[in-house]
Amino acid sequence: MDDVKRSYRELALIWHPDKVPDRVKDRATTKFQHLTEAYQWIARNPSVLNQSGTASSYSSNTTSSSTKTESTPRDPYNVLGALRSYRTDRDEGVYVYPDLDPSKLEEFTLHLSKKNTFPNYRLVRGDILVFYDIDGSGEEGMAITRQNHLVNNNVDSMFTISELQDVRLEEAMFFWSQISVRQKGHAAFQLAGYASNHAGRLFTEIIRTLIRPR
Repeated sequence: MDDVKRSYRELALIWHPDKVPDRVKDRATTKFQHLTEAYQWIARNPSVLNQSGTASSYSSNTTSSSTKTESTPRDPYNVLGALRSYRTDRDEGVYVYPDLDPSKLEEFTLHLSKKNTFPNYRLVRGDILVFYDIDGSGEEGMAITRQNHLVNNNVDSMFTISELQDVRLEEAMFFWSQISVRQKGHAAFQLAGYASNHAGRLFTEIIRTLIRPR
């Protein structure tokens, strides 16, 4: 129980709404509420702690499904097959097909068009298979598409997944991480985007799965 208290205090300091920038305050508030609920539940049910000092029975309702977005039959690289083991984590802003939020995807694709960052690239929400909502608005984010692209309109980057050799995750600041990718035939890594630590790990794992030979 001492370990649980210590972990709760450490995480509460990170996710307390008063400790984060305004752009992630809503997400931090939800995360802080879940942490508090989990801590209080363990405090009421200490018998569930196993020998390693972790709760074995508590489960949160953070993973959920929403209305399915429209889809297209295009999937030449079998991206869908590689994604079947991944699930949406709304607390972290990560949406995986088919649990994609249509309104978030609509905001992202509209914002991408308005910025005109990639003038020769047209993206519609039905092409998106994985989406990371950076600031909670849906406007800024990172997406993996059926067209075999990794696109980010926050750092204005776009890569063809089949041309990637490697991906890595590095701590950037506080609880944010930097996702970088290396293209085949290149020695240097290039910035693909930023994500909160947990979302960054998940997104990096997904990218690694997609670029791994199948």
